Amino acid sequence: MGNSVKIIVQKIVFVLILTGTVLPGMGQKGRFTGGALIGFNGIQIAGDIEERVGAGGLSAGLCLELSVAKKSAVQMELKYTRKGSIHPYTNPYGLHDWEVLGLHYVEIPVVARHGLGKKPNFFFVEGGLSWGYLFNTYYSETRMERYSDPPLVERFRKNEFSWIVGAGYHLNKGPLRNFSFLFRYNRSILPVHETLPYYNVVYGVY
Repeated sequence: MGNSVKIIVQKIVFVLILTGTVLPGMGQKGRFTGGALIGFNGIQIAGDIEERVGAGGLSAGLCLELSVAKKSAVQMELKYTRKGSIHPYTNPYGLHDWEVLGLHYVEIPVVARHGLGKKPNFFFVEGGLSWGYLFNTYYSETRMERYSDPPLVERFRKNEFSWIVGAGYHLNKGPLRNFSFLFRYNRSILPVHETLPYYNVVYGVY
């Protein structure tokens, strides 16, 4: 990861931690709320004429929510997300084989949320945009590695821009007070590869 990106990430982490620990009183008044998130995802590569089978991924990080109205809020996150795919193909020996691709990102999503209903526990919908930085690529012994120079697997773009939609349920009372359960769908806006029409797709539960 470049020095400039490291500095930006460090500053955002500091702000999120500071807000979540020093400003809890403001959060109770409906302004700022800090927290953590973890998600279990299905991931795949879209946009290719060949099948890119979905696989399992993980997201984890910190979030900061700003309440802008009684039922509306804006949330910024800093998180790690594993993306990629599993690709079936026939190897040079004529046997069925799998190509495993893991793309590891630091992401900064910003989403707008709106609550539905008037009860303490309520459903909500959200939508937003995300910027991601690719800091590591994992791959098995693949055609992408062998059949080009430089290898195709080394041509994934470092920066990714994507859109987000989701729906969830927020608990505002009981033992799980301030917990939210969310289903989210995320897809790249632009191709994530320099030469191939690849788009990251992530969908999962947080």
